[in-house]
Amino acid sequence: MAQLPQQQAHHGGQKPTLVGIPQNKFDPIADAKFIRNALKGAHTDEKAIIKVFTTRSNRQLQVIRKSYAVLYEDKDLIQNIKDETSGNFEKIAVILLLPRPDYDAKCLHDAMSGMGTNEDILIEILCTRTAEEIGEIIKSYDRMYDKALDKIVKDECTGNLNKLFQAILKCQRPPDGPVDEQKAKKDAEILYNAGEKKWGTDDDKFIDVLSTRSYTQIATISHEYEKISKKTLVAAIQSEMHGDFEKSCVAIVEYSKDPALFYCEKLKGAMKGLGTDDQTLIRVMVARAEVDLQLIRDVFGDRFGNGKTLLQWLEDDTSGAYRDALVGLLMGNDQQ
Repeated sequence: MAQLPQQQAHHGGQKPTLVGIPQNKFDPIADAKFIRNALKGAHTDEKAIIKVFTTRSNRQLQVIRKSYAVLYEDKDLIQNIKDETSGNFEKIAVILLLPRPDYDAKCLHDAMSGMGTNEDILIEILCTRTAEEIGEIIKSYDRMYDKALDKIVKDECTGNLNKLFQAILKCQRPPDGPVDEQKAKKDAEILYNAGEKKWGTDDDKFIDVLSTRSYTQIATISHEYEKISKKTLVAAIQSEMHGDFEKSCVAIVEYSKDPALFYCEKLKGAMKGLGTDDQTLIRVMVARAEVDLQLIRDVFGDRFGNGKTLLQWLEDDTSGAYRDALVGLLMGNDQQ
């Protein structure tokens, strides 16, 4: 039976863990001095750094970083963190100091550098960000690497995957808002006629709908699709397409229907089995802390934890200051 799309997961239902501290209590100069003291001396006080980094919003951290440079004669806080810390703790601390679009741009750049391309990272970022966020990432990429993101993507990806990414990079996806059920019905029919109903698949129709409709609208299209087909939209995509193009289309639909569930699966994948995919773990925890990490935390324990909470998974899978930083993000401004 078709379930109603969980639109509240997008607007009205976002539950961040990290909201920053109230502006009237925010003192970037005091924070900069506090961090400086934590970095000085024989031993770095990682707990003190974590306390600030996982309770201030990303915007507040940018102000702290500027205050730090003014107070300590143009010393860069990122460089000082690199000098005084190491390993995964250093990585996460540096990432938290980067503006979000810069970090996404860096992830995309790293995914396309060297031999081969990590399509999974491209899919995760390009298929789940709003048009406004994509626009900021494009600007960051251009500033950081002096290259146009769409041209690099075109060099690294081919066929329908490239077509879909190019369409997403045009930033034509509207923001989430009230859905148009009539339009959703029409789009569901368009996709049904472009896929299941015909011999061969009209991939361009899927690219158009999945790159130019809001996420909440796509969730409604998916719901309407189940009324006219015996399959879900995801199942239809999986039977009509293949490879990374299929993965991308599935990612957009699954993220649209339930963002928290989408990211729970990413986190579970990063921690299950032998070893930990720290890169994915850090990327998801940082990206969602100011969006819906509280919701992810709730859903994970109920659906993915095998009797354990996300907090317990993190504590079992990581250690030291790195674990403390991840736990700090997970608890955010609720931590004591």
